[in-house]
Amino acid sequence: MSLPHQSRLIALLLVCSTLQLGQPVPATAQSAAAQQPPPPASRKQVAEKPQPGPEKQPDHAGEAFVVEQLKTSFRFEKDGTGQREMSLRAKIQSEAGVEGFGQLVFPYTSANEKLEIDYVRVHKAGGVVVTAPASSVQDLTAPLASGARIYTDLRQKHVTVPGLRPGDVLEYHVVWRLHTPLAPNHFWLEHSFLKEPFIVLDEQLEVDVPLDSALKLKTEPGLEAVNKEQGGRRIYSWKHANLKRQEPDKSASRKTESDEPKPPHVQMSTFK
Repeated sequence: MSLPHQSRLIALLLVCSTLQLGQPVPATAQSAAAQQPPPPASRKQVAEKPQPGPEKQPDHAGEAFVVEQLKTSFRFEKDGTGQREMSLRAKIQSEAGVEGFGQLVFPYTSANEKLEIDYVRVHKAGGVVVTAPASSVQDLTAPLASGARIYTDLRQKHVTVPGLRPGDVLEYHVVWRLHTPLAPNHFWLEHSFLKEPFIVLDEQLEVDVPLDSALKLKTEPGLEAVNKEQGGRRIYSWKHANLKRQEPDKSASRKTESDEPKPPHVQMSTFK
């Protein structure tokens, strides 16, 4: 399916490349109690061991933004047509987040797809909701199209997000409709979940295909799908979250430019 790096959100990638997000450093403390020998414990005291407290939740206050929910849904038909829906809800927490999300870019291939921007809206404190008007959307030729005939069908819709400020919550819902398949009677997809350096509270992927489709499915270990059959179709679903920053990989510095990039987390195809 001709989709933008198949499920990687362009707006978030731009944020990743332009922001340097700070990582909070937790404070530590030591007890100043006098080093006196403790009194002997009674049997009751020994029996009643203190229970561990609840696990401390990650502190996201230092993040430029937090993705509260990101859901991507694919639906394919046997003739190769289909659609993809993407909905996002993100809390903007700094001026850097505003800069990264102030303009959203959604690419599509005009010869094969129709791109519909259902809504882009901003939730402000006090319950005020500001929705981007149709006049805020520009349909432009993608930069790669200049002087390169092979890319003449690649376009982008740019959306200027109205009045976005730190503390706001951004939401959007976008649909790509594939009306002319690149390979008739076949479909395929690649999807990578958002990981470092993004904080993602809830990311979901759903793929809806005809029940009798002959598929090849490959996933990263630990990201196996849950699937169900319903109404002559099979629905695969995944859930993922990235609640805290990971420690830097010390072995990364030893990698060379010749190392191959990691494959997508989910790969599906009807090709044999």
